[in-house]
Amino acid sequence: MAISSSQTKDLVWKGLYTAALFEDDSAKVPGLIARAESEIVERARMLFGEPGNHAAEMQALDSALHMLQALKSCCKVATVDRETAS
Repeated sequence: MAISSSQTKDLVWKGLYTAALFEDDSAKVPGLIARAESEIVERARMLFGEPGNHAAEMQALDSALHMLQALKSCCKVATVDRETAS
């Protein structure tokens, strides 16, 4: 069974999102967050132009963006904490 272009795009944003959430190297996290956010926004734009009901995936995209924003905030706090401890 072949994977459609739409399914591929769905897998891309989910993969980048997961990579950002579970990255152990804190130096890599901001870049992964940026890539994931970019891909999520692109996916939302793609879905907006496609016919059909995409409510579930749009909700997943919105939730993922909120989680990435929380992760970004945690990264900033951790960076500030490290700088003040030095």
